[in-house]
Amino acid sequence: MRNLSIIILVCVFLGALSWYLLLPVEVRTVSIVSSLPHNVHRSAGQLKGLRLALKEVGNKVGDLNVVLLDWDDGEGDTWSATKETENAKNAAKRQDVVAYYGPFNSGAAKVSLPILNRAHLLQVSGTVTWPGLTKPGFAVGEPAKFYPTGNRHFFRLTPTDAIQGPSAALFLRGLKKQTVVVLSDEGVFGAGAAKLFSTRARDIGMNVLFQDVIHSETVSKDLVTKIITEDPDAVYVGSDDNKGLQQVYLELRKGGYKGVFIGAEFKGADFEKVILPNDNSVYTTAPGVAARDQKNIQALHFLQEYMRVYNEEPDAYAGFAYEAMRMILDSIRTSDGSRAGVLSAFRNIKDFDTIFGLANFDSRGDIENNMTSVFHFNKNTWDFMRVIENNL
Repeated sequence: MRNLSIIILVCVFLGALSWYLLLPVEVRTVSIVSSLPHNVHRSAGQLKGLRLALKEVGNKVGDLNVVLLDWDDGEGDTWSATKETENAKNAAKRQDVVAYYGPFNSGAAKVSLPILNRAHLLQVSGTVTWPGLTKPGFAVGEPAKFYPTGNRHFFRLTPTDAIQGPSAALFLRGLKKQTVVVLSDEGVFGAGAAKLFSTRARDIGMNVLFQDVIHSETVSKDLVTKIITEDPDAVYVGSDDNKGLQQVYLELRKGGYKGVFIGAEFKGADFEKVILPNDNSVYTTAPGVAARDQKNIQALHFLQEYMRVYNEEPDAYAGFAYEAMRMILDSIRTSDGSRAGVLSAFRNIKDFDTIFGLANFDSRGDIENNMTSVFHFNKNTWDFMRVIENNL
């Protein structure tokens, strides 16, 4: 009788165990927000880079499903402070969100940084370049006002304007250019790049004839006339790729100015569509080094996979976004997948193998990369010229 009772108990236990094992297992999902302006076409490459990195791990890290939430922060032909604020607040409220990629623009970053800092949410960007987001000495109250908790949550993979602007000055000196006019739009990126370019140009002995502002839609005819009259060796423009940039270029060429026209990040922008045929004097800088101009195994893998999946060559921003996503996914893998855990793991990244070489971040969250690429517009395409290492 006792044996029968034991047998019954074992059967009941095995039956209960079988029933438990057949229950559906709840798989936890974590989310990564991308906040980019859909109306700016340079966002497209970043989104593709993010998705490619996620696709390569099957949208899964360990036993966690990973979802990319693509939120638009654009309005008109630029970013919107209202939308960037909404995106940051919504990301902060959602506990499934463990990382925030973006924004595209430095001005937008000034909006979202303090919101996400209070939420202790990891924020990574592959494009924002204003130095004051992380470094003191550029604007009053920066960067402290972006980090109300006192702790850093923001990291960027692209070198700042403190590197890119001065690198253009070094390049012009290499071309033996002595005189330059400096223009900028009214945005954070354009004004910052122009200011830092001017400072470096003067430091290395170039003559900055004057500086002025171009507006987003129209350019003063008096300004164009003044530049043509001064006839500088080069015109440097800091601009977020607006119609004013296109107009000042066209008006200068129409007026007979034949000097060098150079600026930051013209490559892959609308500006390149208006460059005149046979104009052999247009140059641009870009942060870091594009995948196709790298020689390492990781860059080759990224280039091949991106072209296989999207049937097009990636721009530099796609590469930054791809590597940002890989780092975020690795931080999820090496942590408990919580918001705090992912941020802590990202802070501890060291010698991460990327298309740009081994990546490390300094204590401010800036990538330890001082390389700027220079391109020359030739026969309707940008030819890579050289890399400038600016040890500022």
